[in-house]
Amino acid sequence: MTDTFWQDLANIPTLSEAEVIPRSDGGRLYPSLIAAEFDGYRPLMIDLTLPAGAGPHPLVIYIHGGGWVIGSPKITNGTLLRFHPFERIVGAGYALARISYRLLNEARFPAQLDDVRACIGYLRSTSDQFGLDPERFALLGESAGGYLALMAGLAEAPRESEVAWPPAKAVRAVVNWYGVTDLSTIASGVHENGGLAKRLFGETIDASRMRSASPVAHISAKSPAVLTQHGTADRVVPFSQAQELHEAMTAAGARHQLDPIDGADHCFWNAPDTTLMDRILQFLGEEL
Repeated sequence: MTDTFWQDLANIPTLSEAEVIPRSDGGRLYPSLIAAEFDGYRPLMIDLTLPAGAGPHPLVIYIHGGGWVIGSPKITNGTLLRFHPFERIVGAGYALARISYRLLNEARFPAQLDDVRACIGYLRSTSDQFGLDPERFALLGESAGGYLALMAGLAEAPRESEVAWPPAKAVRAVVNWYGVTDLSTIASGVHENGGLAKRLFGETIDASRMRSASPVAHISAKSPAVLTQHGTADRVVPFSQAQELHEAMTAAGARHQLDPIDGADHCFWNAPDTTLMDRILQFLGEEL
C-alpha cells in the first residue's frame, strides 16, 4: 500500500476551489479561494463573485485600503458602501475578485505588491476554470489599494521577487481611488502625511528607492488606461497626488481620466456626488 500520509496531511489550496455558493441572480460565489501560500504567513485569499452565464467574463479585481496596516477583502469602509460598488460591478456583467495581501507588520514592502501580482497570476491561470477572460482584467483599488493597483498595472516586473509576476499587459485598465502616486512628494513635507512613506520604508528613507516605488516613475505610452477618482478635500492623500499622476500620464501619451470629487474627503466622505459608479462603469465598458 502506498504511504500517502504527508500528501493527505497537507493543506491543499485547490480544495478551496470546491467551495461554491449559488447566488439568487444565477451567479456563483467562491468565498475562500487560495491564490498563494508562503511558509509562516497566512495564505492569500480571494473572494470571487461570478455573474450569471458561462462567460468568459471580464474581471474587476478589487484591492482594499487601510494604509497597508489594516484591512481585509471581506470588509469595506462603510462610507463607500452607499455607492454600492460591488453590486453595481457584478450587476453590469463583470466578475469581481476581492483579493488580500500581507500587511506591513506581516511582511515588508514590496511583499504587498508581490501579493497583488500573485493574485492576478492565479486568476489568469484559472481563467478557463472560472469562466474569466484573461484579456479583460481591470484593477480597482482604494487608498493603499489604489497605490497597489497603480503599481501592479504600471510597473514592470522587478529583477527579484518572491513570486512570478504575470506577463506585461496582464491588466487592461486601472481605477484608482485616491491612492498615493508619488512617495517623494508625500515624504518631502509637502503634506503632513509624510508618514505614509515611512510606513513603507521606515524612518530612513532612500530617495532613489522611494522614486522607484512611486507609480509616476513607471508611466509610458503603453501603460494601461487609468481612471482616478479623488476627493478635492482629501486630508489623508492630498488631491495634488491625483494631479501629479494626471500630468505625468498626459505628458507620456498615456490615457488618464481625472475625475475630481468636489468637496469629498478620504474614502469620498462627505461627497455630494453619488454618481461616481456610473463613470466607473462607463470607463470599464470603454476599456474592456
